[in-house]
Amino acid sequence: MLALGFGLLAGLEVRELAKASMTDLARETGGAVALGAFDGDAMTYVEAIHGSSGLYLRLPVGYRATLDSAMGRAYLASLPADECDAVLARLDQGAPAAETIARARAELAQTGCCFAIGEWQSGINAVAVPFTSITGEGVFVMSCGGPASLLEASLLRDRVAPALLAAVAGLAGA
Repeated sequence: MLALGFGLLAGLEVRELAKASMTDLARETGGAVALGAFDGDAMTYVEAIHGSSGLYLRLPVGYRATLDSAMGRAYLASLPADECDAVLARLDQGAPAAETIARARAELAQTGCCFAIGEWQSGINAVAVPFTSITGEGVFVMSCGGPASLLEASLLRDRVAPALLAAVAGLAGA
C-alpha cells in the first residue's frame, strides 16, 4: 500500500512543476509551503518545502490536514455549492462550520486566497490558493504558513498572498 502511494506521488507531474516556485516562496517567506490534494476527508500533502529551520511545525509529504485548515478551506471554497455540501455531509461532525465556509468563499472571491489566522492551530497563520493543474491531474491547493511571530496576519495578507498567487499562476490551467 505504501509503495503504491509513493509511486503515485512520484508520478505527479504538477508536484515536479511546483517545486521551484515552492522553494522560492519558502525561502522568501521563511514559512512552510505545501501542495495538497483532496483525498476524501482531508487534504494530503503531496509536496512540502520548509523555509526556515526554526519552524516548529514541520509537516511532511503524506500529512493529512483537516478541511478546517487554510488548505482545506480553499479546496471547499473552490467547489460548486452542491459538491461542497456533499463533502460536508459526509464529514458530519468533522466538517468546518457553515460560517467558516461562507467566509472562505468570500475571501476566495475577493482575494483569490483563503486564510486561517490562528484558527486551525493556535499561533499558526496560513494562506492557501486552489487551482486546477495545467497537467490535467485535477484540483490542488498550495499553501504557505508558519508561526504568527514569523507570518503575522498583515504580512500574510499583504506580501505572502500575492507571492503565493504568483507561484500558482504558472501551474494553473485556464
